[in-house]
Amino acid sequence: MSNTEAPLDIKRFDLVVPSVVTKPHHGFVFPNGAKALVVEDSACQLAAAAVTVRVGSNQDPVNVPGLAHFCEHMLFMGTKKYPNEDEFDSFIRRNGGSTNAWTEAQGTTYYFTVSDGVFLDALDRFLEFFVDPTFNPSAVSRELEAVHSEDEKNHSVEYWRTDEILRSLADPRHPYHRYGNGNLTTLRDIPSSLGIDVRDELLSFYEKYYVADAVSVVLYSRRPAEEALPILDQQLKRMRQRNEIPPRMNSFVPTKEGTARVAPFAPTTMGRWFNIKTLTQERSVRVCFPFPDPVAQRHKLVAGYASHILGHECDVSLLGALKKRGWATEIVGGTSNARDDDDNVFYVDISLTVAGFKQVIDVIELMFKAIDLLTRGHFVEDAPKGEGYDSIQTDVFEQLLAEERLMFEMKELGRSESHCSSLSSALNTAHRLEHAWLEGYVPTEVDRAGSADVMRYLVPDNCVVFLSWNGFPGTGAGQSADSTVPQQPKNSGDNEEDEEEQEEEEEDEAPEAGSGAEELFASLPECARFPVTNETQFHKALHGSQPIPNDVLQTWKSARVSREDGLAFPPTNRFLATDFTIFSDASDATLTTQEIEDVPVVLESEYGDFYFMAHSNAVLKVPKATVTVEFFSLVPYADAKSRFYTRVMLLILGHQLKELSYMGELATIRNSVTASHGGVQLGMEGPMHHMSQFLREMTVAALKTSNLVGTQELFDTYRETYLRTLRSVRTQQPYEICSDRLMRLLIQSHYSFDDILTSVSNGNTPSAEAYAEYKDFVAKYLAALRFHMTLAGNVASVAEAKASYLDVVEEVVAARLVENARALSSEETSTVGFRTSVFLPVLTATGASSSTHVEGSTPILVAEECALNASDTNSAVVWEIQLGPETPELRVVADCLSSLLESRFFNALRTQETMGYIVASRCTRTHGLCVMKLIVQSAKPGADGWYILSRMIAFLDSAAASWDSIVCTDPQLDQVIKGTLRARQEPLKNISAFVGHVNANIHHPSGILRRPLEIAAIQSGKVISASTVKELFFSAVANSSPTRRSIAYMVHAPAFTEACLARAAAFSARRLPEVSPNRQFSITPEQRSSSFTTTLEWQLPAKVMELAPGSQDDAVKVVTADNKDTLLPPSYDDSEAAPCFTVVYLNTSSTSVTGAVLAEAIGGEWIATP
Repeated sequence: MSNTEAPLDIKRFDLVVPSVVTKPHHGFVFPNGAKALVVEDSACQLAAAAVTVRVGSNQDPVNVPGLAHFCEHMLFMGTKKYPNEDEFDSFIRRNGGSTNAWTEAQGTTYYFTVSDGVFLDALDRFLEFFVDPTFNPSAVSRELEAVHSEDEKNHSVEYWRTDEILRSLADPRHPYHRYGNGNLTTLRDIPSSLGIDVRDELLSFYEKYYVADAVSVVLYSRRPAEEALPILDQQLKRMRQRNEIPPRMNSFVPTKEGTARVAPFAPTTMGRWFNIKTLTQERSVRVCFPFPDPVAQRHKLVAGYASHILGHECDVSLLGALKKRGWATEIVGGTSNARDDDDNVFYVDISLTVAGFKQVIDVIELMFKAIDLLTRGHFVEDAPKGEGYDSIQTDVFEQLLAEERLMFEMKELGRSESHCSSLSSALNTAHRLEHAWLEGYVPTEVDRAGSADVMRYLVPDNCVVFLSWNGFPGTGAGQSADSTVPQQPKNSGDNEEDEEEQEEEEEDEAPEAGSGAEELFASLPECARFPVTNETQFHKALHGSQPIPNDVLQTWKSARVSREDGLAFPPTNRFLATDFTIFSDASDATLTTQEIEDVPVVLESEYGDFYFMAHSNAVLKVPKATVTVEFFSLVPYADAKSRFYTRVMLLILGHQLKELSYMGELATIRNSVTASHGGVQLGMEGPMHHMSQFLREMTVAALKTSNLVGTQELFDTYRETYLRTLRSVRTQQPYEICSDRLMRLLIQSHYSFDDILTSVSNGNTPSAEAYAEYKDFVAKYLAALRFHMTLAGNVASVAEAKASYLDVVEEVVAARLVENARALSSEETSTVGFRTSVFLPVLTATGASSSTHVEGSTPILVAEECALNASDTNSAVVWEIQLGPETPELRVVADCLSSLLESRFFNALRTQETMGYIVASRCTRTHGLCVMKLIVQSAKPGADGWYILSRMIAFLDSAAASWDSIVCTDPQLDQVIKGTLRARQEPLKNISAFVGHVNANIHHPSGILRRPLEIAAIQSGKVISASTVKELFFSAVANSSPTRRSIAYMVHAPAFTEACLARAAAFSARRLPEVSPNRQFSITPEQRSSSFTTTLEWQLPAKVMELAPGSQDDAVKVVTADNKDTLLPPSYDDSEAAPCFTVVYLNTSSTSVTGAVLAEAIGGEWIATP
């Protein structure tokens, strides 16, 4: 059988793929209804597979909500062929891969990635999930705890809090009304009270819904279809088949003929105004319109036209009109994920300024004027168009179709696991299988009448309004008006993650402070001025509602658009590409000098540097390009206030570039304006045709002084926006807070949120004075400007790359330097502390009792704080163990060590001890240091940070005790080495990946050749061996190591606040050294111990379970002296003296304890990257 053929009883289909995708996608439908897609990639090193089952929370039994989610968890707990609970996860991670799953309303998706050499072995284990799982009885109670822990993690996540409110407003007949996430209440307590055995219910659920015709499988590997098909056929034909086809299994709420549908909302929800009290400092209004959207018609994307107009971001759009009035900063319009096969919800989300919040009725009225323009197609001043007039603007509609088609045709392959997951889900919902990918982008059947019909539902009589703000008065059980713990704040507003991870803008927020919440509430329109008195059952989210007054509804119904409103249809998009020429690389001799395809051509510039990834690589032979330009200056790192103004500048610039940026997006030129290590970074990726022109316009606009300076009004708006963000860190997950604290302690140039707030007087500086400071900052930023630029893609030659890209940026930067020439201080241009982190010393256990201290071990530097968010019941610990300065050799050994430990760490603490949902270990890089991080977050009763840390330590003890016999056997190490190599040999799949590769490695200690150097280290056969991995573990990680360098940060749940504050109080009278402006520190040897640290001992509650292979069915519960439960093998002797571990307690009660102070206090040294 060739790769284009299939057995006679297997039907074949050809998937429609974007024009830039060259990898074959072969589709098949098996006799039992199962669907499969086989993607061939002859260069693949990391293979992937995904399965989506068309069953989700919609199918939860009425009395057991959350069962679909619980079923997803339990499938990982062993199958009859592979019974061990951690069999699949450990196999995947040893072989360089990862795995995950998620449950949605109408489907559940599972995926994995793995080294291609063992793909078939992994696939066999994976497909057994859907054929013969054990649903191990001994795992049920523990996995219920895991589901519950995941739910508890979401108590402070605004998305899930709002989701629970929306569920409470749904029609009781609709499954969305039930709590689909599940927790101990819904999955254990209530079923038990009703005499329901959850495992029996689980077995029935699986038998009914996990059937062949509900399954779609996608494989991505080197294997052709002829090799993959027999394996799929053998497994899939073992799946159960339905006894009968359920009639419309995702249709729930019948409607009488002539009655408007409102599902999933309850009829009593319609026409009401809801106030939602958020934990975050959000100020937004959402207007929702339910409308009929039959699943059989969804391939037409009938709501796309309305979404396009109402969500547009040009200057004459709804957002443009709102911005001109100073009422809003962002808008999103469109449809939500459909909850059933019959209906959908169209929504408009608007982020409000203070002025817009006060004028929220007028904001919504302007939205209805935009809808009036959309519906009628003309202004009130114009004459009516007559009977039968089609309000849809043909030119706008046709341009939208062209934009959507271009977006699809330019879609490249991404990460293999993401590609598999999205396609497996699409196969299960596609109107036509061959259009599974296409239907997510382009209407496969154009329906102008259907698009016009959607507008009939965008009316005041068919709406629900949600106003979200954290200042609404009203409290519920367990929540005070200010849901925070009064405690020294220490979270970061200068969010610079590990360099191997992408920096993201912080969105963590908390109760509004210092902005006159009572006055703002009093300024609301009367219909919105009511308290929140209802509380959801699980997340304790507060909300209230009342009917929208008739006079308000009448105002909205009477809204007619006038030319004076500043609204119009979108302009012609001049960036739409029509030229898709692909250049040959034969004419440019410069390109042939590249010996390694991942290494760019480097061109020098007077004002920066330019890296060009040439199109000699096959992946780059598409009519696209990706370019990033970082406008770099050291001024943003001069002090904390400069970091504040950098972020404000970024927000103002985003405002100024909104229309240009959005028109590029619609023309498939994806672009971004983000914070970078040294200021602002532009990024863009898309068709080549207009890329150079778009780059020129974006660069000119991004560096235009008046755009950056803005106006006093713009400055006030975005200054207030960023101040809210800085005051809003309290709702972060505790483990995220721990990570941020460690960055503050270990990275010299990292500023926390309180550093920044203090530097700007907590926002109390008079507006005019602050604006004058900001304008001075912008001038300094532009006076010290340089750039770093990376380009990859279909450019004719190096000369063309220079002329059309490098010269464009160089010209603009040169002009700005001349325009803003001024003398700068040494502090403003100093590189001290830039990309620099603390290399901890080896601590000594002074004062530790030799009778109880673990012999030979090194103390752990520990810092702690109590919870910032009283509604979060989780404690967390992030323990960073520094392995040494980053080198290719250390990195590959460290990654092998991580692969050996991570699945065991997860299985021991998350699965067996049920510590919590967040359990992870990984090796990563912090500037110039290679580090291992152990992360655990737990809401387990009695689990404070100290207990969590003790379990981490006990795990390392168990790993050390079973190192040779269990952890690092020869077969396991061989798998790990191969997986580590394959991960580095995986080809870059798209143009953006090439640019990301260059940008990630320019400042890497190993430089741009990092990947080939690490590959060479592995292939040498001399770097990685059982002895080198063991040596790294026992010299740098194990508890017995006399040279371990580590620091742990812990955040305790609110229940432990009193004890935490008591410990901190012991240090409160000890004055810390002052930090001088030039970052120089003078600390005497005597201060090093007394001012910052003291040595404590902490007794391990009990030994962790042995890392024995196989299931832990024989594990028993042992209650230790401190009344904490732990799972231990029956051989545990509880009379055996539990060992102690020693910590050096770091006092962080003062904000003066920064990385620089820490390094000086304990004798650390600085490690910098290039």
